[in-house]
Amino acid sequence: MSPAIEVRNLSKTCRRWWSRKGVHALADVDLEVERGSIFALLGPNGAGKTTLIKIAMTIAHPSQGEVVLLGRGTHDRSVFMRVGYLPENPRFPAHLTARNVLRLYGSMSGRDMNYIREKGPEWLERVGLSG
Repeated sequence: MSPAIEVRNLSKTCRRWWSRKGVHALADVDLEVERGSIFALLGPNGAGKTTLIKIAMTIAHPSQGEVVLLGRGTHDRSVFMRVGYLPENPRFPAHLTARNVLRLYGSMSGRDMNYIREKGPEWLERVGLSG
């Protein structure tokens, strides 16, 4: 059985607008988490923990390397139907309506867009955002 999470040669370099030098958020990270195990990412602020998770969830893109979830590459969007993600400080893009936020996160989870369009008004009504 394949591991729950495989991280292979993962690097992320972020560019700063005022400098040509990049900041290395991750440098050649290799990690394997077996299915059924409990694990934690620990480290000081700036160590790359959030960056690694954002890359795994395809919210950010790596400079090199790859993440494999449940034996599937993250290009296979269907894997996200089996993965949960709850950010520490969720923020919704201010330029999106509540309906568009549902569509964005629904597509990230691999849900069928017709299902989201059909159920979206009901969900928004339930939480007082239908207007």
